[in-house]
Amino acid sequence: MNRLMVVDVVDQRSRLTKDTLESECETITLKEYLDKASDRVANIILSVSSKLEDGDTDKIAAGSKVFYFFLDGRAAERLTAKGCECVSILGLPLFGQENSYLTAEGSLKYIIDNTDKCLRDMTFGVIGWGKLAKAMAEVLQKFGSKIIVITCSREDKNPTVVGYSHVSWKECDYTQFDCIINTAPSRLFEVNPTVKKGVFVLELASKVYPFDYDEWSKAGVNYLIASSVPSKTCPLSAARLLCDAVLSYSP
Repeated sequence: MNRLMVVDVVDQRSRLTKDTLESECETITLKEYLDKASDRVANIILSVSSKLEDGDTDKIAAGSKVFYFFLDGRAAERLTAKGCECVSILGLPLFGQENSYLTAEGSLKYIIDNTDKCLRDMTFGVIGWGKLAKAMAEVLQKFGSKIIVITCSREDKNPTVVGYSHVSWKECDYTQFDCIINTAPSRLFEVNPTVKKGVFVLELASKVYPFDYDEWSKAGVNYLIASSVPSKTCPLSAARLLCDAVLSYSP
């Protein structure tokens, strides 16, 4: 990629992303790009919390590529209409699986900080069976943890789980877990399930959660909603992965 690189710098990962890219190509911040109202075609990397207003999309040059984690539908429509390409970072071939491992590794810090057992002595319930759930189970297995995968399809289409005990979310006994890790963005429960005293619930999904955390807060259940884990626990590795994924992108 020889075109101008633009990064929305809002956190440690995005700052390190900009620093890493500067060693390879011309790179400026999104604020600098928008303030100049430049007509230069650019590769623009948005952060998880980035939000493009109508005035922002007007200033982005036609033909630019906008790499995003989450992008408002109106912004996507306006950018596409002017000839820009909107690219999901989570869908980039080099990004998804490796980012899952960074998230899984970073999650261990939260688990250790919020529990009073070693990982080997703990029983984990991992909800979902996508890339992140598989990475989480694989990392925990290396420590000798007991892992039960909780599949959560609402239809008779539960995924095949190989190498781990597994049970449907409807049939699961949640009182057996020392830690419950959710990776599935789906509201499953009308009423929260009964859990054991001292359980730690780690929420890794985005926006839509299976549990009512307001109710669990009132009940004193220890939980953490952890977003953008790699950017907090290993920002330099996260930045390098993001750079590699974007620089290697070809439609």
